[in-house]
Amino acid sequence: MAVSAPVQLGSATGAPGSLTQALTTSIDSPYGNTIVVLVGASTANAINAVTDSAGNTYAAGVSYTDGASFRQRPFWCLNALQLPSGGTITATFNATGAVKLVGAVSVSGLAAADSQAAGATGAGTAPSIATGGLGWPAEIVFGMLSVKTGAADAFTEAPGFTGNSPALATAALRWAWQIVTSSAGVTYAPTLGTSRTWGANTLTFSGAVASPFNRAAQFTYLEI
Repeated sequence: MAVSAPVQLGSATGAPGSLTQALTTSIDSPYGNTIVVLVGASTANAINAVTDSAGNTYAAGVSYTDGASFRQRPFWCLNALQLPSGGTITATFNATGAVKLVGAVSVSGLAAADSQAAGATGAGTAPSIATGGLGWPAEIVFGMLSVKTGAADAFTEAPGFTGNSPALATAALRWAWQIVTSSAGVTYAPTLGTSRTWGANTLTFSGAVASPFNRAAQFTYLEI
C-alpha cells in the first residue's frame, strides 16, 4: 500500500487553566491507519502524553523548544484502532499555566517511524530545517513550526509541502507534509510574514513497500 495524503482530523486550542487539551475529531480515522498528533505549549509546561477515546497507545517524539518560550512535541500511533468522527484526542501537560495547541492527522500506508531531526531555532522570516538523508525511498516527511506570537501573521507554506490545519491562538503551531519517493534529504522552509523567534523540526515515517520477491502463486501440474 502506498503512503496516502494525510486526512486532517482537526485542531484545537486552549487557554491556561487545565492539565489537558482535547481535540474532537471531525472525520473518521479507519482501523490500521497511523494517527499523528502535534502538540504545542508554553516552554515551562512539559507535554507528557497523548491518549484517545479509542484506547490507542501513542509513542512520544522529542520535546523541542523554539529557544525562547514555546514547546512542540509530536506523538503517533501506528496501526491504530478506528477512531470515529466525534472521538477525542487528549494531550496531557504537567501544569495548568500553558497555552495549549493540538493538531492531528490520519495516514494510511505507513510501516514505521524513521527519524526526527535535531531541531532548529532562529529569528526572522525564513525558518529552515533539513531532514538529512532518509532511511527509506518511500516516506512521508512532516515539517513542524512553532512561534510564540504571530498567529495572525501572513504565512507562506514551504515549497513542495502541503499544509495541515494549524492550531492558532496567541501562539502558532503549523505543520505540513510531503510524500517522497527517494532517500534524498528534504528541507522544510516556509516563510513568515513578520520576523519572529521560531522553532522548527521534522518527523519522517517510512512507507510499506512491497517486497521484490512477492509474486503471484505459480502452479505446476503433473498428469499421471
